[in-house]
Amino acid sequence: MTLFGQQFRRLGSPLLIHQFGESVTYHPFNYVASDTRASRSISVIVVRNQLRQDDDVPGAVLPVFTIQVRNDVLLGITSDELDLGNDQISFPVRVGSEAERRTIIQLLSHDSAMLTLECR
Repeated sequence: MTLFGQQFRRLGSPLLIHQFGESVTYHPFNYVASDTRASRSISVIVVRNQLRQDDDVPGAVLPVFTIQVRNDVLLGITSDELDLGNDQISFPVRVGSEAERRTIIQLLSHDSAMLTLECR
């Protein structure tokens, strides 16, 4: 990892989350009842009001949310624990509304400090 990467992981990502983040609930998928992956509260940056065309229904659009979260086992989500298509995050679709569960569809980018996720 570069010196910049080390410094950003230590200083930059916590400051970004502190300034622009909000508390959400991460719900890891459990394949069996004895699985120990429990839901937990984490701070993330949610980018709202994006639309993407639905490939299954011509002319239809779906809301898409981009989530930026720390790549950290205690304070965020690590890329190796992520189960795309099964894990979910609960957050308000509009600021001030009730939280709704959204499925994590895609890992858009990641580095040692942050993950960028797509939720629908």
